[in-house]
Amino acid sequence: MNAANSVPSNHLPKPTLYLGQHPNQPIQLYRGFAELIKGEQVMEGQATTIFGWFPSPCVKFEFTHFTEARIDWDDVTLKLTEIGISVKVRISETTTYVGENKSVISGYPCEAIVKGKGHELTSLVFHLPNFPFFNISNTWVMNEEGEEKLEGWLEWVFDGQFVFQTGDWRIVLATLPENWDTHELLQSQGGYSLTHICKLERLDRTPFSMDDARDLLKAFSYYLSFARGLWLAPMLIAGFDAEGTQVFEEWSACRADSWQNTYAWFSPDSTDLVETFPGFMHRWQDKNWRELVQESIHWYVESKKQAGGVNGAIVLQQAALERLAWVLLVEDKRSLSQNGFQKLPAADQVRLLLSSLGIDLKLPTDLINLTQLANQQNWVDGPQAITEIRNAIVHPNPKNRHKGGGASEEVRTEAWSVGLEYLELALLKLFDYPYI
Repeated sequence: MNAANSVPSNHLPKPTLYLGQHPNQPIQLYRGFAELIKGEQVMEGQATTIFGWFPSPCVKFEFTHFTEARIDWDDVTLKLTEIGISVKVRISETTTYVGENKSVISGYPCEAIVKGKGHELTSLVFHLPNFPFFNISNTWVMNEEGEEKLEGWLEWVFDGQFVFQTGDWRIVLATLPENWDTHELLQSQGGYSLTHICKLERLDRTPFSMDDARDLLKAFSYYLSFARGLWLAPMLIAGFDAEGTQVFEEWSACRADSWQNTYAWFSPDSTDLVETFPGFMHRWQDKNWRELVQESIHWYVESKKQAGGVNGAIVLQQAALERLAWVLLVEDKRSLSQNGFQKLPAADQVRLLLSSLGIDLKLPTDLINLTQLANQQNWVDGPQAITEIRNAIVHPNPKNRHKGGGASEEVRTEAWSVGLEYLELALLKLFDYPYI
C-alpha cells in the first residue's frame, strides 16, 4: 500500500481554522523579525502581516523600525525573516513618531506570498467568506449492517459539508464550526467573515501540483459566485502531503464582496447545489462554452448587485442573454445560421433562447407597473418588454423615453427583475439544474 492510500482521506488534513468572533476582524498571518530591502540598503525591524477586508480583501503589512534611516518607496522588498520569505511590496504610508525615534511603514505585497513548494500535494485547503451556512451533509452511506453512517472530512468537526465531484477530483465544502453567531451578525450588519472551509483532492489521492488545481479552483469560484450572487474566491490556501503535513501556503488578495442578504437559487437545506455542479463543469470544460460561462456569470453577478444602477444592470442582462442565444442556437444546436440570427430583432433572439430552454415567456402578473406599460405598448411577452426598455436606455430618443430611460423607477426595477430571472433560469437550464 503506498503512502497516498495509507490513511483514510476523511482524517486528512487537520488545517488551521480561522474562526472570528465578529465580522471584519483582520487575520494575523505573520508577526516577527523582518527586513525592508532597497538595492544595497537594508532596514531591520518588526513586521506584522495580516489578511484584511477593506477596502477589499487583501494582504497588508506594517513594518516598525527604530532608526532614523529612510527608504525610497519604489522597488522595495519585504523579507519575513523568521519564515525566509521575500516579496516585492508597495509602500502606501509612513508614520514617524517624534520623540520615540520610531517609524511605521505600511503597504501591500505586489504579488502572492508563497511558503513551501506547490507540487507533490495530496490535498489543498482554503477558506471562503460570506457563503450561506448549512448543517446538512451529502456524505451519508450504508454500512454492512444496513445502517446509515456519515462519512466525510473530519465529520466530527464541521457543522455540515457538501462533497462535489468532477472528473477525478473531489471538493468538500464545509461550514466552519461554532460560527453561527457570526452568520447572524453578517445578516444584520453586513461586512466580511470567513464562513466555510474547503478541501480539494484527487479521488485516488495521487499527488498533484498547485498548477494542476488552478483551473478547478477558478471554476469552483465562478460556480459558487453564481450560486451566491456575489463574488467569492479561495483565501488562505494551504497544501498538504500524503501524511497530512502542511507543506505549502499562499496568501494573496482576491475578489470577494461584502455580505448581502440576496436571494439564492439554491437552498442550504437541500443538495441541489451539489447536483448542479456536474452540469456546470460540463459547460466549463467545453472550449466553446468556457469563456461565455465566465462572462455570463460575471454579467449575472454584476446585474444582481445592480452595478451601474438599474439601467446598467438591464444592459448587462441583455448582453448576456444575446450572447447565450448566439452560442446555443448558432454554434451549439446549429438551428440558425449566423446570417439568419443576425437578422432577427433582439427580442426574437432572446425569445428563441428562452423557448429552446423551456422557459415561460409570459410577464409575471405581480409586476403591475411593467405589465401595465406592456399592455399600453402592445408588447406580447417578457422578452419584448425587457428588450424595448433596454433599447430605450442604450439608444435614447424622445419617442422611446417613456419605454426605458425615462420610465418610472418602478418599471425599470421590475424589468430588471424579469431580466435577472431569465438569465438565471437560462444558466440553470444550461447547467442541468434538476428542479426547473
